[in-house]
Amino acid sequence: VMGCDNEFFNSQFDNSVMNTYASNLPANVDIIYYYGNPWEQTELVDSRHLRVQSPDTLEHTFMKTVLALEWCIMHREFDFIVRANTSTYLNVPLLSYFIENYAVQDVMYGSDLYSLSEGFAPRPLDIFARGNCMVMSRHLVDILLAGSIQFLHLGKVDDAMIGNVLNYHFMSHGEDYLDHICGMTHGWHKAVD
Repeated sequence: VMGCDNEFFNSQFDNSVMNTYASNLPANVDIIYYYGNPWEQTELVDSRHLRVQSPDTLEHTFMKTVLALEWCIMHREFDFIVRANTSTYLNVPLLSYFIENYAVQDVMYGSDLYSLSEGFAPRPLDIFARGNCMVMSRHLVDILLAGSIQFLHLGKVDDAMIGNVLNYHFMSHGEDYLDHICGMTHGWHKAVD
C-alpha cells in the first residue's frame, strides 16, 4: 500500500486499512505500507512499514514504487503484488480467488484503466492501470524494474510510468500491449474531497 509520510496517510493505513480488510489476512498474503523521505536507506522499520529512500511527493511516486518493488524482490517471495493506495478497500478473499484462478503472468490488472492525452504510456491515449489498485505478477515486476532506471528521476507519477514501461516492453517485442492489460470490477465511493 503506497502512502506518504504524513499524519493523514499514516492514519489511513494504521487505522482504516489495518482495522478493515488487513485485520485478518490469509497466511499467504502480506501487507506492507511504503512511503518516502530522505531516509539514509530503504528499510522495513517494523513488520508493516517500509521507508523508501525517495522524495515523498506525488511527482516521485514512480521512484517510490520502484524502490519498494526492488525491496520486495530482495526480501520477499511472491507470485503477485497488489499495489493499492491507503484510500482503496480491497476485498481480499475475492482478489485472492481471482489471482489463484484467473490471473495470468504477463497481464497487468487494474481496477480502473486510464487513457489520457497528457498521460504518455508511451504514446498519448495508450491505456494504463490506475494506481488505486494494480495487480502484477513477479514476471511483470521484473520487466518493470529492468526498464525503469532511465525514468526514476523524471518526477512522474507511478501508474502512468508503470504503464509506460510495461507497454513499451511489449511493443518493442512486437506484441500488442493491449493483450497485456485487463480491467477488474471495482466500486467507487468518493469519501474525501
